[in-house]
Amino acid sequence: MKQFISLSVALLLLLGCCNVALSADLEGFDEPAVPDSAPSAKSQQADADVFLSDVAPGSIPGQQSAVAGDNAGKPKGGFDLSGIGEKIFNARWSGSRSGKVENLYIEAVAGAVLVVYLLTALIGRRTNRRLGDAWAAEFAVPGGIFDRNFSLLGPGDSSEIMIKESANVCKFYASGRRHCQGLLATLTMKARQDALSVLFNLINPVEDVITVEVYMTEASMPPIVLAVATPKIARAWQRDLKEVERYAKKISVGKDMPLWSSDKLHVLSEHSSIFHDLFSDPKIQQMFNFSGPNAQALKYFRFMLFTSENSEGSYKHVLRFGFALPKPEQMSTIARLMEMVPLFIDVVGSYKLPVDLKKKAIDARTKAAEADEEARRKRLEAVQRKKEQKALDERAKLARMTPEARQKYEDKVREKQMKKQMRSRIKVM
Repeated sequence: MKQFISLSVALLLLLGCCNVALSADLEGFDEPAVPDSAPSAKSQQADADVFLSDVAPGSIPGQQSAVAGDNAGKPKGGFDLSGIGEKIFNARWSGSRSGKVENLYIEAVAGAVLVVYLLTALIGRRTNRRLGDAWAAEFAVPGGIFDRNFSLLGPGDSSEIMIKESANVCKFYASGRRHCQGLLATLTMKARQDALSVLFNLINPVEDVITVEVYMTEASMPPIVLAVATPKIARAWQRDLKEVERYAKKISVGKDMPLWSSDKLHVLSEHSSIFHDLFSDPKIQQMFNFSGPNAQALKYFRFMLFTSENSEGSYKHVLRFGFALPKPEQMSTIARLMEMVPLFIDVVGSYKLPVDLKKKAIDARTKAAEADEEARRKRLEAVQRKKEQKALDERAKLARMTPEARQKYEDKVREKQMKKQMRSRIKVM
């Protein structure tokens, strides 16, 4: 917001300077001055003759009255042409002046917009780079949280730890830890380098976020779906996220967890006992205490999702965490949130689902798979019925045609089939 205001001020100053320059260039235009190479009396007379030959008598406002007044006492058929050439010249000079002013203003505005766009791109890229570097310097350096918990940082084939995908998206990879195959952290920042996105963000504000995805091994991930999120995200997931909509429901946190703020964080789970088993440790409960020492960090907490039925991406067993990003100089504020990642890898990886809950979870997934298969079968049947109906309509259409029209139609269909076969052969080659 501050950057946009500064850019707006710069734009106004630039337009003001352009206005001053234009005023200086057009100084003296208000007075009907005649240039040094003013036309002579003969040239004025020639211009008047051309003008009067093209314009019918009396078509100029006040022409008849002016002529009548000037020719009072003069013989008929005579005209006093003094001053007409000067009027014609001034009219032409005024028209060229207005066109020049309009072109100068258009060029000034276009130049100002270009300067603002370039400044926005430069400042936006620099701000996003500072934000990504601050996160990496706090958590992805030797001795940081990820270095202490993973044996390999970065993609492995490059010296760069942070991978820059675009001006506002950076990614960080880590691997080499029990219970999981690897970790992917994605920093999605505001598109500050795009002036249109900056304007759109004023209407629909977004925030800088980091999403951490941990890809668990199948043996270390029980069949569960558990989500802890802010009320807005929880409602959206119940409506749009497939595994949450199908398996989880909102549960109320019991009195055995008095530090939990149910109005600030909603819990969605297949069964309440799964949540209580995973969050029963007093240290974990203290991490979610909005009135405790982690209150400042919890302002940046957005969600966590533990799912064995991931519907987004190629990995099925995933732990997903989402946090907002503070300013670069305050990046250490979310250190307690980043510590949740390795903590819950061990908590979920070592969790054993009770036998009865595991049986219920397996039965629910079996029913869901059967429902998906039934829905798929119905879709295929609907497509087949549509094809059969189309074939019947085509045969009825051919029966109503004359022999000549039927032959023409069959030739057209045969030509289409040949073109289709030719395209398929080209693709195979």
